[in-house]
Amino acid sequence: MLVSRMMWLSASVMLLGTGCGEDPATATPEETGTQQAAVNLCAGAPSTGPAQDFDGDGVSDLVVFNPPTGAWKIQSLQGPNTTLFFGDSQSRVVPADYDGDGATDIAVWKPSTGVWKLRNARDTTTAQLGQSGDIAVPADYDGNGKADVAVWRPSTGQWHIIHSCYGTTVTTHWGQYGDLPLPADYDGDGKADLAVWRPSTATWYILYSSGGPAFIHTFGFSSDIPVPADYTGDGKAELAVFRPSNGTWYYLVNPATGTLAAGAFGLSGDVPVPGDYDGDGKADFAVWRPFIAPSPSSSVWYYLYSASVPNSGSTAWGFAPGGDIAVKLYPTP
Repeated sequence: MLVSRMMWLSASVMLLGTGCGEDPATATPEETGTQQAAVNLCAGAPSTGPAQDFDGDGVSDLVVFNPPTGAWKIQSLQGPNTTLFFGDSQSRVVPADYDGDGATDIAVWKPSTGVWKLRNARDTTTAQLGQSGDIAVPADYDGNGKADVAVWRPSTGQWHIIHSCYGTTVTTHWGQYGDLPLPADYDGDGKADLAVWRPSTATWYILYSSGGPAFIHTFGFSSDIPVPADYTGDGKAELAVFRPSNGTWYYLVNPATGTLAAGAFGLSGDVPVPGDYDGDGKADFAVWRPFIAPSPSSSVWYYLYSASVPNSGSTAWGFAPGGDIAVKLYPTP
C-alpha cells in the first residue's frame, strides 16, 4: 500500500473527467435554480467536530455494525473500546450528532416503518420520517449544531427534512432517480447543503444553503466512489472521489482554477472511510478492508494521517465474514 499523502495536479479532463458540468440549457429547472438563504433564528453554533466521533474527543473512531446481532463495535484511537447493542438486521445505521453535544450519537432507521431511534448519552428518542426506498441523509441543515432527521427519495428526487430548530418538515426537490445524495457543508456557512452526484455523467449538483445559483461540476468517473469531506481544513467540504481501479483519492482543491490533489491509498475492494483520525481538523484518507486474504480472521482499517508522524496506521477491527459492516460517513441506500 502506498502512503504518500498527496500530489498536486493541474486540471485534466482526460485524467479525472473534470469540467464545468452540464450545459444549464439541458439541466432540469431544479438543477439551475437559485437557493434563497434563510435567516437562521436558531440558537446554538454549527458543529465543528469530526464525523464518527462517538466519544467526543475530537478524533474519528473506528466503528462497525453487525446487523445479525445489532452490535455496534466502537474502537477509539484514544480511549477504550465499546460494544453496544442497538438495532437489528432491518436497520440502517444513521449516526450523527443529534443533540449538539459534540459527540456522534448511535442511531438507526428502519425504512419499512419510517421510525428513527436516536441514542445519546442520556436517553433514547424517536422520530418518524421516510419509507422503503428512501435514503437516510441526516445532517445539520439549519446550522444549530444538531443533525436533522432527513431522507432523500430517489423516486421523486425530493429531500424531506425535519429541522431540529424549527420543528417543521421541509420538502425540496433536488436530484433525480439514479443520483447519490451527498449532503455536506460545501460553502462553509455551517449548514449542510443539498447535493447529489450523478454517476452516469460523474456530475455534482450542489444547492448552497447560503444562497446564490446552484453549483454544477463534472468531477470523477462513473466507476468512482464519491467521498466529499474537508481535506484542506478550510471549513468547506471538497468534491472528492476514491477510484477503486487504482486505489487513488482525488479531490478538487479549487473549482475556479481546477486545481486537484491526489493520493494513492487503498486497494480495489476496500471501503473508503474518510475521517479526522489525527484530530487536526482535516479529513484523512482511510479505508476498511473487509478481510485479510487468504485468512479472513479479521478486517483492517488503514488510515493516512494528514499531519501526524508516523503518517499512517492500521488497526484490526471488525469481522466481515461474521456480517460486520463499516459505519461510514456517507448514506447507504
